[in-house]
Amino acid sequence: MRKKGMFLAILLILLLLVLSGCIGNLFNQPLYDIKSSISNGETLPPKSVITVGLEKNGALIDSLVKVYNKDGVVYYEATTTKLEHVIVANDEGEYEVEISDPEVDVKKTLKFNVTALEREVYLDGGTIYYDYLSEDVLAPATDLWVRFYKYSEKTLDNGEKVSERLRLNLIDVDEDGIYDKWEELPNASSNEQGWYYIPNHFSLYNTIWDFYYFEYRENLINLVYKGVEGYYAGYILTFYFANVGFELNTMYARYVDTNDSSAYTYGQFMLHERYDSDSKPLFELSSDKINVAPGDTLKVYVKAENVADFAKLYDVRYMQFALNHSTMLLLDSVEFPEFMDGLSEVSAYNNNDTSVVLYKGFFDEEDETESATDTIAVLNFTLSDDATGDLSIALAYEGWWNTYEDYPDLPNPIIKDKNNSNVDGFVFDHSPLVVTVGGEE
Repeated sequence: MRKKGMFLAILLILLLLVLSGCIGNLFNQPLYDIKSSISNGETLPPKSVITVGLEKNGALIDSLVKVYNKDGVVYYEATTTKLEHVIVANDEGEYEVEISDPEVDVKKTLKFNVTALEREVYLDGGTIYYDYLSEDVLAPATDLWVRFYKYSEKTLDNGEKVSERLRLNLIDVDEDGIYDKWEELPNASSNEQGWYYIPNHFSLYNTIWDFYYFEYRENLINLVYKGVEGYYAGYILTFYFANVGFELNTMYARYVDTNDSSAYTYGQFMLHERYDSDSKPLFELSSDKINVAPGDTLKVYVKAENVADFAKLYDVRYMQFALNHSTMLLLDSVEFPEFMDGLSEVSAYNNNDTSVVLYKGFFDEEDETESATDTIAVLNFTLSDDATGDLSIALAYEGWWNTYEDYPDLPNPIIKDKNNSNVDGFVFDHSPLVVTVGGEE
């Protein structure tokens, strides 16, 4: 059965920007959060339309907004308070949104990049896939319906391997209007597979928007629209459709039908990388506790699953990357476990009050006797005696040159091979690790 209305829920969520939030922290201080139609650090095409708002204790409040370009010059400034601000990013570059509560001295920030490069690079596939529909389908359609399929290899009883097409359903587990889980349907019939509703045309912000393309990634599906008439004609508007995407190097397909089935299109696609989703060379953080007290010690682990194997493949000899952390976390020391078998290793770090840069070198000499682990470093912190609230640690990425002074060395990852050439393909999870002072165990 076709599922109509999901897109309307998405529109409502984005227009009102109402997402679930915390009532407050342990000390009954107001909890502020920025809510936007994009995520922090996202890359957008030129002439994108973005919405932002400010939540206080989970509810939207009137706010003011400023947008700065990479030179720190005000690109846009709201002169009146609003629950939702509409921002237009015309030109390529880096932007920072500063949104504030005019009643108190509270500001939240969000950064994003605008470039045409990403769409040009990934037009024919990569770790991102842009799926444009033909005019044969779009021109006659008032509404669109989509369903997805996954291809996998199946071994028969006689040992023969054949390709099998699995029907997929999308599930909205938390019922927030955004799909967040796949359901595979082995041996299912067409009637058992759902259809998902996408309007081809709608009116919003005094503009008529037409469906433009799907954007597929490992962890999301976006619906991208283009303004064809009205105030934002020629601009781009993006909606989250799903917070789950597609595995690397796996064949998928999508079937798009019109409301009256007068036209349809079926197409296969694949996200490409040098590794699969289950062997991704990923740097990410974990800790030995998430609830702490002032004066406690805390271990933060830099996990690097599959990184050593990928590094060996490309003859990596040098790694450098940084973490930033709350001032109430005081770094005592850094441990460097044995990480890569077959090579000798040297390690060092450089730190200040809010960040630490880690260095790792590998040499063609006799290897250490310890067994290798997937932990590349362990950071030992002590909480200050006045520590309160939520404290964060994150793997750093800084897109603005004027923020580099916050670090004792260059913060962005540098990975070199034996010829001193840069090696790409490593993945850094920049989501902050958060520990709570005074939380219950």
